[in-house]
Amino acid sequence: MTAEADTADLPTRDLDAVQDDAIRDRVPARDRRDRPELGVIQIKENVVAKLAAYLATEVPDIGGRAELHRRPAVSARVDGGQAYLDVTASVRWPASVGQVTADLRQHLRTRVRELTGLEVGEIRIEVSDLITAAPHARVS
Repeated sequence: MTAEADTADLPTRDLDAVQDDAIRDRVPARDRRDRPELGVIQIKENVVAKLAAYLATEVPDIGGRAELHRRPAVSARVDGGQAYLDVTASVRWPASVGQVTADLRQHLRTRVRELTGLEVGEIRIEVSDLITAAPHARVS
């Protein structure tokens, strides 16, 4: 059986699909960007939240609830290409709460966009505690 006999038996619609596949395979990947027929990547909210919690630890003077060595609590909502974050964190005292939270907002906006492609809208930050250096154990 020859190749001509194989394609002759195909309905016209299937032949067109085969030809479209052949053309697509010849188009470089960089020219196929932003074409919805190639698929969509969806990032779940819990993944964005975990990523943001990890990224928050990269900001100096930010920590988790009541402990600086832990990750802050983060919840995320994803709506289309936008992410919205709620962060509950502690700040090392005597750092400026305003400056630290501004740095955290900027860092999360930049890094989440770089790593996920999502634009970050509102970031609500609740400072749950001011943490001083851990007290040293006393020896009696």
